[in-house]
Amino acid sequence: MRLILSILFSFCSLLAFAQNGDYVILPEEVVHEGDYFTAGGTVEISGLVKGDVYAFGAQIVVDGEVEGDVIACGGSISISGVVRGSCRLFGGQMEINGVVGKSVTAMGASLQVAPKSHIGNNLVFTGGLLDLSGTVGQNAMINASKARVGGRVLGNLKGSFGHLRLGSKAFIGGDVDYKSAKEAGVASGAEIRGKIVYKPSAMNGIFKGRWKEGLLIGTHFMGLIMNFLFSFVIGWVFLRFLTKRLNGALRILNENPWRAFWVGLLTVILVPIVALVLLITIVGFPFALALSAIGVLGFYSAKIFPILWLGNAIFPKMGLKKNSLMLYFVGLVLFFALVQIPVVGWIISIAFTLLGVGALLLSRTTRQARS
Repeated sequence: MRLILSILFSFCSLLAFAQNGDYVILPEEVVHEGDYFTAGGTVEISGLVKGDVYAFGAQIVVDGEVEGDVIACGGSISISGVVRGSCRLFGGQMEINGVVGKSVTAMGASLQVAPKSHIGNNLVFTGGLLDLSGTVGQNAMINASKARVGGRVLGNLKGSFGHLRLGSKAFIGGDVDYKSAKEAGVASGAEIRGKIVYKPSAMNGIFKGRWKEGLLIGTHFMGLIMNFLFSFVIGWVFLRFLTKRLNGALRILNENPWRAFWVGLLTVILVPIVALVLLITIVGFPFALALSAIGVLGFYSAKIFPILWLGNAIFPKMGLKKNSLMLYFVGLVLFFALVQIPVVGWIISIAFTLLGVGALLLSRTTRQARS
């Protein structure tokens, strides 16, 4: 039981990048000169940054003022302050609830542009769900499975959609030019100054009656690209900011990969069970949600450790430096190619996930024992 509890608590803390500095705050009264680099479980930027912000973590909140750009990657990203430059976001759940002076480029599961938000230039989004209720100063270029536009786009609205709806308060200053399997729903009261150009999805013509297969292929390809980019960015974060934790996990894989595998398997079994038990209790409900979110993010990211482990064993013979970004990139490409193979791909993906989770947990417990 002690081992099980140790694994669970270590898992929760680890996958939120937990350590003494896992909760990173730039207080409201603090002024940071130059670019600001930070990584942690929870990142809050409430002060003034006279430069660009590079933030990586499970939860990122920018409610202060940034004179440059914001580049953020995380599970949850909220921009509720003032960003004078542009925002480049990659995450699960993203929200713009403030002022962005220039453009927003975002890729992820969902993006909400709140009613009081203002984007000075363009909005570019690729992902699952979009709720655009704020103001976009120029054009909005969207590729989403589902999008609702209830705000103001002063320029053109262009993109490709599974489903597009323009709400009653929508205002489009230019054209609405889009591709979709079906025409957009336009509510009474929506104002479009330009023309509406509807183009049936190219998949319809390509597959001639097999549009469902085409849609599946397109969705799979987009998911594959997003998966690859997410994995690459997370790997870069570990290589750049979390080298001690990365080296600890790689050391475990070098010394005892089988132990890492079995600990990973035990963790993958226990975490959903504990989350389910907490879910049925009133007190434990929020903890269950947090554990589930962290678990998904952690299981999803764990493969980077065995990729680097095997890459360090193979690719230096080909001239690539150990723990280099190029080595990781080559290993990631090879991994994604292999997991496309039926049956074999599933085995490789599961094995890498278990190895990565186990190595990360064991490195954490080993470090705690030494301290």
